[in-house]
Amino acid sequence: AGGVPVHGWAAAGTADTSPDWNDLPDGWEERKDASGRLFYQNKHTKTTQWEKPAVVPDVAASAEKVPPGWRVKHHADGRKYYQNDMDKSTHWSLPANAWAAATSQAAPKSEWEQRWDERSGRHYYVNHRTKQTQWTPP
Repeated sequence: AGGVPVHGWAAAGTADTSPDWNDLPDGWEERKDASGRLFYQNKHTKTTQWEKPAVVPDVAASAEKVPPGWRVKHHADGRKYYQNDMDKSTHWSLPANAWAAATSQAAPKSEWEQRWDERSGRHYYVNHRTKQTQWTPP
């Protein structure tokens, strides 16, 4: 009863679908178990915990230049890592070919822009010439 919630929480409890996105680290959601007790789930790692995860300031991430389609993030323990927004892979260090791959992909796609959808937590793509939008990279 007093332990950490387990992965099978959805069958036993209800999800609180209106978390306050501004005070939780990226990927974390506030949930309630069957008894109404709050817990926190990381939607990327599927881990859960009773304690509210701390928000790690992203000052370093905003200062570091990374290739298009990549972002700097911070683990709950404060360690920096890199996320590829195209395939959602994560890496402790920026792969050596990240700049080359981003440069070769970016040239023919100049009419496309990658944007972030807050509601779904995903990137989508806009073609400014045709006014087309899509979830998959062009």
